[in-house]
Amino acid sequence: NILNNNIYNFNLIGIYIMSAANGVVISGNSVYYNSPTASATGQWGIYLIGSTSNHLITNNYIGGQAPLCQGNAWSSPSGGIFEGIFFSSSNGGPNTISNNMIGNIAITTATSSPFYGIRIAGGLVNVMNNTVGSETIAGSISYAGIGTVYGLYFNSNNQANTAENNIFGNWSLTSASGTPTVYGMYVYSVNARKNKIFGISASNAALTPLIYGIYTGFQNHIINEFSNNIITLDAGAATDPTIYGFYNDDMDNMNLNLFYNTILISGPPTASSSTYAAYMNKSILEIKDNIFANSRGAGGTGKHFSLFILDSHPLSTTDYNDFYSVAGPLLHFQSADVTTLASWQTVTGQDAHSLSTNPLFVSSADLHPQQPLLVAGTPVAAVTTDYSGITRATVPTIGAYEMPQVTTTAATSVTQTSAVLNGTVNACSQSVVTSFDYGLTTSYGSSVAATPSPVTGNTATAITAALTSLTINTLYHYRAVGTVGTSNYYGADFTFDLVPTPVCTSPTAVAATAICQTSASIAWTPPASAPASGYDIYYSTSSTPPTSGTTPSGSVAAGVTSYTMTPLTLGTTYFVWVRSNCGSGDLSMWSTVYSFSTHSPVPTAATVPGTYPNLTG
Repeated sequence: NILNNNIYNFNLIGIYIMSAANGVVISGNSVYYNSPTASATGQWGIYLIGSTSNHLITNNYIGGQAPLCQGNAWSSPSGGIFEGIFFSSSNGGPNTISNNMIGNIAITTATSSPFYGIRIAGGLVNVMNNTVGSETIAGSISYAGIGTVYGLYFNSNNQANTAENNIFGNWSLTSASGTPTVYGMYVYSVNARKNKIFGISASNAALTPLIYGIYTGFQNHIINEFSNNIITLDAGAATDPTIYGFYNDDMDNMNLNLFYNTILISGPPTASSSTYAAYMNKSILEIKDNIFANSRGAGGTGKHFSLFILDSHPLSTTDYNDFYSVAGPLLHFQSADVTTLASWQTVTGQDAHSLSTNPLFVSSADLHPQQPLLVAGTPVAAVTTDYSGITRATVPTIGAYEMPQVTTTAATSVTQTSAVLNGTVNACSQSVVTSFDYGLTTSYGSSVAATPSPVTGNTATAITAALTSLTINTLYHYRAVGTVGTSNYYGADFTFDLVPTPVCTSPTAVAATAICQTSASIAWTPPASAPASGYDIYYSTSSTPPTSGTTPSGSVAAGVTSYTMTPLTLGTTYFVWVRSNCGSGDLSMWSTVYSFSTHSPVPTAATVPGTYPNLTG
């Protein structure tokens, strides 16, 4: 095992292992180069070859002039081959190459020698969670040559090979001219899932690169899955690049399953070169739930396809996809361009449920779509989550990202004139403004902001909104709404029925049974159906009657039909109302008003001075 070392300033190979026993572990090492004397040959960061298996190459850093790929770029002016990791095994496996960082590297000579981030020449290998380049730093790998650049070169025909959750991006082609060839992933037989390929850019307009996001070939009677991959390519400043987002080679009996991939080719018009979101050749295909978008501008003689199928091999199934091209032609089948989806459906007999609509990506760098029409995919049993790990909806979103999932749930706290609306929103890693539409029909007509808003993250978040001042005894429709930018996502239509006009009957014959100076007792006659929760009493020195929302002065339990009001003011007129409380918010109307006056003060005896005659009678 080779663990946690700093290995630097070597001439040829940083870590070299040949014919080792099973189970070699190479982990936690930093391989870098900061010598003022450049290597005179090619260079390899890690090199492992043999007939053994169960090897692990993980958590290593290759690049830079300091540990952890830090400092200035590892500069390689020799013109020789460069390979970050080379692995080959003639045995089975599995072997794992995972969580390695290969970046901050500059090939500064106009060489024709190749660059490989990771090269696999045999064996059963799982390639997972590696980064070749950087997800955030532009030009993390720069190449001044006119040869070939490979992020991942996977020359193995084992059907169980996997490449998952890898990042290949932020590469810069710096030659002034020439035609370098670049492959994000070059694979023979691999199941490729949740990889991201982006930011492969030329720094000079005269450069004419040939760029492939994923290139696959040389499979024979092997079924491989490519799912949830994200590819966005524009070639930077190059004015006449040839770009393939996904390309399969001229090989008979290839069986490819493409599910939920999102591919965007963008940029200005080309002079004469063509670009392709996906290019298929001599394959038996199953293509479902993919976005093939080409927004390259119109101009010049180049064509810009969403999907190009060259050979006449049968299409097993292709459906529930989105084909989009700004400049066109939209599609190509066998020997002819196809300009519309309807024509494609006629020619191929496929894609009955597919779309041709702008996905409305957030940007060419962020391929989260904002097109609600894309919530129209079909479930694929083998693919249950999206690129971010979010569970696919029952009606999934076409492409690598699930769009915000908005669900309406039952209203609560429904009274005669109010209700609380409820729903959930899974933002699917976006920022979603939340609200509810409501009204008397499914046209709604009114909306109310929900809480919380905005919602972020990738789990379902409960949202609510309180409605008041509604019309009693009325049926309302409502739905939850999530908004990203100018795009809305809707939950299902739900209804609630406001509590009907009360069936509670008001008490009658309210009257005083005893009136004193500072208190009074009243009683009333109960309705035929006595209320389950007693009675509310309201009294005031004002004759203004109470409303349904007025707070009672007091209440009594069920079965009690009298109430004592105290303290009161001497010699004052009071107005009294009583209502039935039938429970669960069901209240009667207030009774007819009854009024009374408390007694005035009792006169006291007084002595008047003076002499009075005796009175006899």
